Amino acid sequence: MKCSDEDISQRESRSACKGATLAESIRHDPLRALRLCVIFQVDRTLLPWFTHGYSNSTRLIENTFLKTGRPYPMAKLLYIESSPRKARSKSIEVSKVFLDAYRAAHPNDEIHTLDLWAKNLPEFDGYTIDAKYQVMQGQSFDASQAKAWQTVVDVCTEFKSADKYLISLPMWNFGIPYKLKHYLDVIAQPGQTFSFDPAKGYSGLVTGKPVAVVYARGGAYGGEGSGMDYQKPYMELALGFMGFTDIRPILIEPTAGAPASVAAATESAVEKAKSIAASF
Repeated sequence: MKCSDEDISQRESRSACKGATLAESIRHDPLRALRLCVIFQVDRTLLPWFTHGYSNSTRLIENTFLKTGRPYPMAKLLYIESSPRKARSKSIEVSKVFLDAYRAAHPNDEIHTLDLWAKNLPEFDGYTIDAKYQVMQGQSFDASQAKAWQTVVDVCTEFKSADKYLISLPMWNFGIPYKLKHYLDVIAQPGQTFSFDPAKGYSGLVTGKPVAVVYARGGAYGGEGSGMDYQKPYMELALGFMGFTDIRPILIEPTAGAPASVAAATESAVEKAKSIAASF
């Protein structure tokens, strides 16, 4: 099995040169290698060999593919859903269109859905907040703090394990749903999604990954109404703080207008979602 340089450089493409393309993409990505070991039930003691030897990686993946007959996932998309309205939600409706178009364009990719209304997020009180300050001050944990902090790290690890992101949210009281705010408060942690250097200031740690954000709003918040929009600007601030630079918005507004206006807004958002998903 041989691949051209062009095949290898197109890391997210659906290349026929599956083994060599994947080996190149994970050579410096231990987390992806570990995920693939789990998927293919490969012995994890092979990880150093799996991630550093290009020719060996190619042979291992080729043999695994032939043995299982399963195509490997080129990338992992994490879909974060924050509306409780489900079937009645415009943000979810458009996101489902996005996901259908994404599956069609990237049939081998893994898609994981995170419903924030079903997610048990850690509370930031007691030992958890104490542990955060221990991290910020470079201090060690006691047993209770370590246990509490691990629940935060687990959520952060799940978030960072993705290669691409789709977030859907309605506007609530000019801002974002409290479940999504809680989630962002959990994952925005020093050493996890950002770092701080006295000379350089804050730096995001989640870099080189695209995120599409579906915003649903009852009113229209362009022009003079932009001063009341604390939904989209806040999300872009929070994501940018964590390191995201490729942020692709999909707006559905107004959702509380006349039926014709709502239908037109939804159709416009649907077409944009399809377009973004096809090349995401």
